[in-house]
Amino acid sequence: MALEWQLCLLGPPRLVAPDGREVRCEGRPLALLAYLALEGPAPRSRLAGLLWPERTEDGARNNLVQLTRRMARSFGEELVVGQDLLGLAATVSVDARALLDGQLAPVPDGALLDGETFAGTQDLADWLLVQRERIDAARAHLLGLAARHHEEQGDFAQAAQLTRRVLSVDRMSEEAHRSLMRQLYLSGEPAGALEVYRQLCATLTRELHTEPMPETQELARQIDQGSHAPAPARPAASVPLAALRPAPLTGRAQEWAAMEEGWQAGQFLIVSGEPGMGKSRLAADFAASKGRVLTLEARPGDRLAPYSTTARSLRRALEFSGAELPLPERRVLSWLLPELTPPGEVPPAQADPSLQQVIRAAFGVTLQGVDAYLFDDMQYADDASIEAGFVLIDAMFPLGQPGGLPHFIAVHRRDDLPPFTAQIFARLMNAGQARRVELGPLPDPAVRALIGQLGVSLAPERVAHLARASGGNALFVLESVKSLLEAGGDAAESSAVPARVKEVIAARLARLPKMALQAARAAAVLQRDFGPDLVAEVLGAPLLEVVAAWDDLEGAQIMQGERFHHDLVQEAVLAHTPATVRRLLHRSAARVLARQAHAPAQIAQHWLDGGEQREAVPWLLRAGAAAGAARRHPEAAAFFERAARLLDDAGSDEAFDAWEQGARARAHTADREAHQHAVNALHERAQGPRQTARAWQVQAELFAAQAQGAQAARAARRGLAALGDLNDPQLRAGLRAVLPGE
Repeated sequence: MALEWQLCLLGPPRLVAPDGREVRCEGRPLALLAYLALEGPAPRSRLAGLLWPERTEDGARNNLVQLTRRMARSFGEELVVGQDLLGLAATVSVDARALLDGQLAPVPDGALLDGETFAGTQDLADWLLVQRERIDAARAHLLGLAARHHEEQGDFAQAAQLTRRVLSVDRMSEEAHRSLMRQLYLSGEPAGALEVYRQLCATLTRELHTEPMPETQELARQIDQGSHAPAPARPAASVPLAALRPAPLTGRAQEWAAMEEGWQAGQFLIVSGEPGMGKSRLAADFAASKGRVLTLEARPGDRLAPYSTTARSLRRALEFSGAELPLPERRVLSWLLPELTPPGEVPPAQADPSLQQVIRAAFGVTLQGVDAYLFDDMQYADDASIEAGFVLIDAMFPLGQPGGLPHFIAVHRRDDLPPFTAQIFARLMNAGQARRVELGPLPDPAVRALIGQLGVSLAPERVAHLARASGGNALFVLESVKSLLEAGGDAAESSAVPARVKEVIAARLARLPKMALQAARAAAVLQRDFGPDLVAEVLGAPLLEVVAAWDDLEGAQIMQGERFHHDLVQEAVLAHTPATVRRLLHRSAARVLARQAHAPAQIAQHWLDGGEQREAVPWLLRAGAAAGAARRHPEAAAFFERAARLLDDAGSDEAFDAWEQGARARAHTADREAHQHAVNALHERAQGPRQTARAWQVQAELFAAQAQGAQAARAARRGLAALGDLNDPQLRAGLRAVLPGE
């Protein structure tokens, strides 16, 4: 049997040979061993890109081959094995791996790879930060289990000691603070328990601008009064099934009647209101009462790239209907949905001029036999998708007629519609073709009725308090009830109700296991089109760990399948993610999405949100090119100009090229004023004869497009004069092409 090597990653890293010798291991060899130890087997391409991001793929893979050979010679044994998929040899034991598997007792201290930063490689540095969070989560979980065991046995002093270790790695955990307060009190140290509470209050105020959760405040009050000992730790009350099911529709009879009137008139129904008022539920129930419903939705982040909403919606509609599209339509749509590409062909590089017409025709096919078409969260939809789907809807009224379009119901947050969508809705309403149904707060009796239908046992005064505090917001009521029940014990009856729904959600997030919270944070950063597999890649965590965390999130109704249970939940998760962690997750998301060839605009935004403007620039330029290929020239210009401003700020010579791309994109739009502003930006930044000539060429082309021949000719001559004798035949020919008779 082969003797075992020990790879010690907790604390200062060490590699110990079977004979007890400590073998030197640092830099890339250490990074490779640590990555494989924590991630498991990985493809050579991923490892090469991680260790040598600045090299070409072939160069990086060759470096990896040389590295593994040097390591085998240095160690006298192959610790990295495999062909295309590399992994650690079975003879290597890893303390950090044992900790993650829950097989290391007692739980050791020591930061992962203590003293190491991998500062020269940003990808590795970010990976290390994520893995340290993962190790801390596992350590906190194991220590918490041990502390709970000692508390249940009445060994409060030992329980408090273990809980302090939990807080050393998870200092924002209110659950751990409550445990420590309780354990200190039961150990005969009430002053120490209250000092823990004061420190928690100061930390939350300083870092999150919030206060402790109601159950934490109540525990501090009990300790301060000393009237009776707080109960030892016990499981939270389970949330009744009725509170986990979709909330019953309550108190919306008037709004339902208004929708019925609009339906009978064949009007486009618009349901709006503040977040959490029950817009989606009302619209869904009303639509379901009418027959067969096709439900589509926009998602946060859709507005980053043209046709994002359309791509998701059309896939869903085709799946829903089972419709087969004619070959010519498949060919046009394959630019947007590559899976529609006819056999033996490749998707076109540019959108066909008939794309929007074909999109409308395809939706028309999928809507056959549909009684109601429900579109939720329309405030997130991109302008190109709105234009493709709704610009020509005026000609289809009244809705719901034989041979025409089905009834449409659109749902959006009040005051959150983008200007383009708002203009279309206003036009429809002014023409009497649309009806807006605005949802206000639920009346007090309806709130009480809603609480009564959730199957929970709350005292009448508690129900009255919750009804007043909710402000008639249905989501607030539901989240508050779940939060109170999750708190368990007397807290459900004695806790104060937070002032805002996001505070309620934040309190529920604080009770999640740390891996579940990290998964929620990664999903919140991704915003849309995520699942456990993508979240696992962003976190750099094993898929099975994330799947288990996903179960926790679904059980807590944070997630519903592969989306957040409500937009406000996603917003609360993001708002309560520390800025450093949020930036790290954005950078990780950018790298993962780039590997998977997601939309360049999405990748660029993640780099920007991750604080890496230099990394964002090439993706903004690609986003501009992609928008141009989609024939969405205003969006293309905006991407080019954003990249140009970043390059300007960095003092880069490449800024002028980006400004020129933006100006040329503006040439394809009807906004001549914006086009002239873009040309002015070129004139202001032109340096040297070649750039000056290029600026005058773009100016000449603008004048020519406006049928201002004399001005175009003057601009072209100024460009030729600036070019002088420089050898640039293409630029010279472009300038001459504007001159009359040339």
